[in-house]
Amino acid sequence: MDDYDVVYDLYDSVDTEGLRAYRAFVDLFPPLSSPVALERWDEANERLAERRAEIEAARRRSRRWTSARSTVAR
Repeated sequence: MDDYDVVYDLYDSVDTEGLRAYRAFVDLFPPLSSPVALERWDEANERLAERRAEIEAARRRSRRWTSARSTVAR
């Protein structure tokens, strides 16, 4: 399994549309002086960080699996 396969597997297994929506919201609406808007922005920013961490963890697991598989194949 090469890097492209890993990327495509991640895109198949992750809600990329939702991730993009959080990223767009966080980028377009920085923290405002309104407490309600700030609270919503904080929630979106936290969810974005959680989802990115999940993707990174999946990528690391996939790389380890790929590396172990290629070692066994030798």
